[in-house]
Amino acid sequence: MRKWCMVAMIWAVAWPSPAATNLWDGGTDGAWGTAANWDLDTPFADGNDVEFYALGAGNLTTTLGTNRVVNLLIFNSNAANVVTISGNTLFLLGGVQFDPLSTNHVVSSTINISNFNQTWNLNAGQTFTVGAVNDVGNTVVTVSNGTVLLTANGNLGQWNMTSGATLLQTTTGGKVNDTATSVALDASSIWDLSGFTEALRGLAGAGLVTNYGVGNLDTRPQAGDEFVFSGVIHQTNGGVGGSWVMQGLSTVGTQIFETTLPFYNNIQILNGVGVLRGTNGAAPFLTNVINVGRA
Repeated sequence: MRKWCMVAMIWAVAWPSPAATNLWDGGTDGAWGTAANWDLDTPFADGNDVEFYALGAGNLTTTLGTNRVVNLLIFNSNAANVVTISGNTLFLLGGVQFDPLSTNHVVSSTINISNFNQTWNLNAGQTFTVGAVNDVGNTVVTVSNGTVLLTANGNLGQWNMTSGATLLQTTTGGKVNDTATSVALDASSIWDLSGFTEALRGLAGAGLVTNYGVGNLDTRPQAGDEFVFSGVIHQTNGGVGGSWVMQGLSTVGTQIFETTLPFYNNIQILNGVGVLRGTNGAAPFLTNVINVGRA
């Protein structure tokens, strides 16, 4: 059985070979395809690290122009003004690194993780705003500190939030994918839904789920999955509805809660295995029935 939990370390994977670095100086315009925008007028090369930016760089609103492959995306100590990256798809192999002196940055391009588990290292007070983040397997993105703000629906194996990191959703267009993506929170990390609800593959760890909307929490663990969550779930306008639901023909795994669920409607375990476990596993506010059966 595949057990999902928070991972407070860089995963051991087949990392790409050490890469050269393209350093942005923005000498001409915002296009990645313009050689003069890179230090020493060296054209961008797929597979290199990309670093923003050289001292005094300009044209920080940038466009990929075509699909690009980047090893490590770096925002260095010079990056005190917001960098934006848009258009096409950014294939990201090695992760993201924010210097403590850097500010917030935005990638609205689709990010494809290309099945390389990776770490995004941010610092307290920094926000990395992203669009869709996708993979084609069970890739894990570990976020260390800072905030990742999701603005588009994605399809990732797992968001693994560690070291005080926050996963923030502020729009209905910034959802995780219901049968593909799980969320794991270490004890210091937060998933803030800003009043929205979610359907996801599973929830694991010991952190805080806050501002959960008035509605259902729909968990859909897949074959071989076992998710265990022992943290805290805080529902917006607590006491007004909401249910824990497991449904869908592909939902055959296990979701375990070792915590008090805040929902007031019911529990519906129509597929898979749902468990309230231990002295803290409880649903004391239910006003309706617990439904167990097959959809």
